[in-house]
Amino acid sequence: MSTNTPNFIVLTEEDYSRLIDRIQQTIVDAIPSHQSASPLLVNSAEMARLLSISEQHLDRMRREGRIPSTTVGRSRRYCPQQVIEALR
Repeated sequence: MSTNTPNFIVLTEEDYSRLIDRIQQTIVDAIPSHQSASPLLVNSAEMARLLSISEQHLDRMRREGRIPSTTVGRSRRYCPQQVIEALR
């Protein structure tokens, strides 16, 4: 009789952080770099979608100072080009 037991990998917090950083770098490297005359600003949902991460993770990176953002009125906006450059 065979049972289906799931296989788990246990990661330390440091290993988890390195894994997330490598995933982010892979995503950033896959996004083409575009030069524009005027910087395009996008909201948090769009920036998170472009990076294939959650809005919560995007906000954490902003709070940690890893990526730049600006406020327009009461809304947070991101320049994708600047974010990509900050993550490289």
